[in-house]
Amino acid sequence: MSELARWAMVTAALGGIGGLCLLGRPGSAKAFLERFPRNGLLGWILSAVAYGAGAVALWHAPPEWMAGWRDTLWVLAPVAWLMTGFFLDELLAPRALGGLLLLAASPILDAARFHPSPARIVVVFLAYGGVGFGLWWVASPWGFRQMMRPILAAPARIRLTGGILLCVSALLAALGAAVF
Repeated sequence: MSELARWAMVTAALGGIGGLCLLGRPGSAKAFLERFPRNGLLGWILSAVAYGAGAVALWHAPPEWMAGWRDTLWVLAPVAWLMTGFFLDELLAPRALGGLLLLAASPILDAARFHPSPARIVVVFLAYGGVGFGLWWVASPWGFRQMMRPILAAPARIRLTGGILLCVSALLAALGAAVF
């Protein structure tokens, strides 16, 4: 299984779980998504994952760029995480989710860069879409609520969004299994 196939499968699994939640339990999904931006615990957890992933990405950066900072990285990342949690706690969950979307794009795009299949454009398109949403939610986390407001207005819209998410996840899973 290629690296691109693994990323397609992971993305399909995460999207499939989200799609099933939206499709099967629209009331619970609505309540969760309305509370998500101000959920302090999820904000701390997602930001810890984002800082951990950022530290790993910097650790694997080219040696000449990170040579002097590698030893201090494992101290700086937790300190930055704590400072973010204490001083930037307002709407921390969408900011951290945006940061994770930004971090996830790099390995996905690296895996798709030299893959011979033209279907890789689907994964590239989704990765850059994630970058767009990630930038938006990091810079203005209230944008998450603005984006969710029309979707959460009616249970039919929530189910439609879940169905779309499931279809995209099925496409990614099929590409990961058969093409990549």
